[in-house]
Amino acid sequence: MPLKEINKIKDLMELGGLSKDEFFYVDFRVSSKCNYSCWYCKDMHNNKIKNTHFDLELLRNFIRALNRKCSFFLYGGEPTIHPQFIDIVKVISETSCPESRVEIQTNMSIKDEDIHKLINIEKVKILASYHHLNCDTKDFML
Repeated sequence: MPLKEINKIKDLMELGGLSKDEFFYVDFRVSSKCNYSCWYCKDMHNNKIKNTHFDLELLRNFIRALNRKCSFFLYGGEPTIHPQFIDIVKVISETSCPESRVEIQTNMSIKDEDIHKLINIEKVKILASYHHLNCDTKDFML
C-alpha cells in the first residue's frame, strides 16, 4: 500500500482521538446482495448488482496499515453469499492484531460446511438474525 494511503489511514484514526488501547471499528459491507426479501430492509440490498471481487492482498495491506486492535463488523445484504467470504474472514483474522475481533451479521442461510469453517476461524463471532417468514425453522441453526 502506498505511503500516501497509509498516512490517510493514520490521519483518520487520529481524528477520533482513540488511544491504542481502544478498539478502532471497521464496518465492512461485504455484499449488497441478499437471498431473502424481507419487507423491512428492501432498501438495504440490491440483488441486481454483481458481487465485487476483493483484492485480498489490498485488504491485508489495509489491516497492516491500521496496526492496532480493531473490531471488524461484516454485514450486507447477506455477507456470507459473497463467493470470497470465507477467504475475506480468514485474511482479516490472520492479518489483524491478536486482540482484534471479527463480527459477522448473518441470516444463517449459509451452507453447513461453511458455518463449520467460520466457527473454526480465530476471532470470529456470529450475530444471527432469525427471519421466520423466510426460512425453514427445521433448518435454522442455533
